[in-house]
Amino acid sequence: MSTMFLHMNPNIFPDPYTFNPDRWLVEDSSQMMLDLAPFSKGPRMRLGLKYLLHV
Repeated sequence: MSTMFLHMNPNIFPDPYTFNPDRWLVEDSSQMMLDLAPFSKGPRMRLGLKYLLHV
């Protein structure tokens, strides 16, 4: 599944097409963090993550 489609799912991220950084400040944002996958997950995780962590 495409990461973009996962991050644009309104069932996970309410009003996904609106820029709203405050959505991460609510108490129940822990479930959204589990669904957030900017570098993918699992064995095919993007190599850029390792580079980012060293910079």
